[in-house]
This record gives sequence, C-alpha cells and structure tokens, in this order.
Amino acid sequence: MQDALLTEKKAAPIIGVSVRALQKWRQNGHGPKYIKISNRCIRYDRADIDLWCARLKVNNTAQQTEAEREQRP
Repeated sequence: MQDALLTEKKAAPIIGVSVRALQKWRQNGHGPKYIKISNRCIRYDRADIDLWCARLKVNNTAQQTEAEREQRP
C-alpha cells in the first residue's frame, strides 16, 4: 500500500497544480480526498486523485461538473 500513497510533491504534478494549491484546497475543503497521518504528514491515494479528476470532466463550457451538480440545492 505504501506505493499507492503519494506525498504532496508527487500528487501535485499528477493533477497539474502546485503543492501550495493542494494545501489551500485542504484548508478550504476542496480537492481530492487525502490521508492525514499527522499534522506534517499528508498523503494522497492515487485512486482518490483519479476519482476526483473524473468528477471534474465536462464535454462543453455549458456543462456543470458532477461536483457542481451535487452542490445545488
């Protein structure tokens, strides 16, 4: 399982963002799910990253993502 868990530095380029973006997303409750081993030890499961990215896919600019549809009242 150790190979499946990624550090911020390894997870960020997979998504195409900076480590700081991942940190801000965690503070704001956005981004892929993560594992908090301790305050200074955060890991990402590759499967969670892939699932999160899949939920953001759209076919055109008028289409909402799955995550956006779920947030509507």
